[in-house]
Amino acid sequence: MSNYRRGRALEYLCAKELRVAGWYAQRTAGSRSPFDVIAWNRSGIRLIQVKKLPEGRSVEAVLKAAVLAWRGREWPILDGVSVELWIRKLGLWIVKDLREGM
Repeated sequence: MSNYRRGRALEYLCAKELRVAGWYAQRTAGSRSPFDVIAWNRSGIRLIQVKKLPEGRSVEAVLKAAVLAWRGREWPILDGVSVELWIRKLGLWIVKDLREGM
């Protein structure tokens, strides 16, 4: 399976788990936006980048790389909007706030 397909499968899994938890969730087609999944409900909006933890890499290294990818872009800072990194490790999600990683 290609990296693209593995990544896409994780994005669909993220969206599915958010829907089960009561969120509306949508994968962004082709991941041409800065976020892979957008989720919303009455409590707010979640902008999510999805990654699998590569073997031999730390969560902190993946978080740092995701933050560096935002260099030169303006962060969406609005009440009720979170900017998250979801990292898949050993069948579990590690969720980090991307803005705190700066």
